[in-house]
This record gives sequence, structure tokens and C-alpha cells, in this order.
Amino acid sequence: MVRLGALAGFDPLPRDLLAGLEKGLGRDVAALDRDPLPDALQKRVLRALYTGVLPGPDPRRIGFSSALMWAAIEDTNNVYSYCGGVPGFWAQPPETA
Repeated sequence: MVRLGALAGFDPLPRDLLAGLEKGLGRDVAALDRDPLPDALQKRVLRALYTGVLPGPDPRRIGFSSALMWAAIEDTNNVYSYCGGVPGFWAQPPETA
């Protein structure tokens, strides 16, 4: 799966995300070894790695919390599904310098 890491721009890829991708692709996982990777499969796999959802007629979650979209913005945004502080922290005025 080193090839997928190079394609996605992240190395190493989260293991649970890769496991979910392999399970979701089923027998189509063998197509990942083709060179070059078919364009439609490449787009589907990249979308799955970044969103955590394997697209298709029957979309499947493969790893939302470890999706690469969070890693791409981790230095700028807090993942919206995680609390940024103690309960009620947003009601307090920000600290001043």
C-alpha cells in the first residue's frame, strides 16, 4: 500500500483506513496492483481515503475519524467532531495578551 500513500501524499496511511478500504473494495482490491491504476479507480480510492467513505452505488464508511481530510487541515482547524475545550468553553471571552 506504499503506492497508495504516494498517490494520496501521506505516508504512512492510517491502518484502519487501509483495512476499511480493502474490506470495502472486496475483490476489486486486486486492481490496486495494476500499473497504471485505472483513472476511475484512482479517483474512487482517493475520494475514499480523504473522506473516509468509499463512494459507489452503495457507499460505505471506511474510517471517518482517520480520513485524510483531517490530516490535511490539522494545523489550521479543529476537527468539528471533537470538543475544543471543557464544556462551555465557547461562552467565555477569549484570553487577552
